[in-house]
Amino acid sequence: MDAERAIDEVIEFDRAVAVARQFTERVGDTIVIVLADHETSGFSIIGALKGGISNLQSLDTDAEKLKPGERPERQKVVGIYENAKFPKYSINKDGYPETFDVEGKLLFGFGAGSDRFESWLQKPRPVIDALLPQKLIDELVSKGYATQPHKRESDSRGFFVRGQVYEDKGQTAVHTAADVPISAYSSTSQAYRLFYGVQENTDVFFKLMRAALGGFD
Repeated sequence: MDAERAIDEVIEFDRAVAVARQFTERVGDTIVIVLADHETSGFSIIGALKGGISNLQSLDTDAEKLKPGERPERQKVVGIYENAKFPKYSINKDGYPETFDVEGKLLFGFGAGSDRFESWLQKPRPVIDALLPQKLIDELVSKGYATQPHKRESDSRGFFVRGQVYEDKGQTAVHTAADVPISAYSSTSQAYRLFYGVQENTDVFFKLMRAALGGFD
């Protein structure tokens, strides 16, 4: 439930793929496969900010607006086509945007998300990953990191969005059945051509074996 950090992760992932591709160019006889194991939470671009970032940052809390007839102010800033402009990010020396809170920013929604407060602003801290070792989780909790998206202390200024999963009391997002893209690169063979279009996930394994055994020149 952290759209901006998801974009940050894509930047980091792109750099990791670049390292793998450089290795392939140097060593040869290697294929690089890029894909995800699944899609989570129904992550999607739903609109673009209208009214400006300063207006968004100045809005009072919408945390208590829970009735259907009370429209949160932050819901009113979600624009559609005419508001979609190319965001102008200030890029730091490390290649990451200084902030994602810029004019014309894209707004993201989640179709299978957890309980959360939606402010459309960059989150100051990530949520603790439940898969971390307990010792590290305890340390992060002591430093004020939240264990669940709706417990981020600064997000309460947003409007409350109820998650879709009941069994875990709305504390987490879930996997979806959406297709994930697959990309491939090979420097000394045509093996990358095995990986294109829509295909079954289990086919990837067998195609890798075919490529490794020299079944595609």
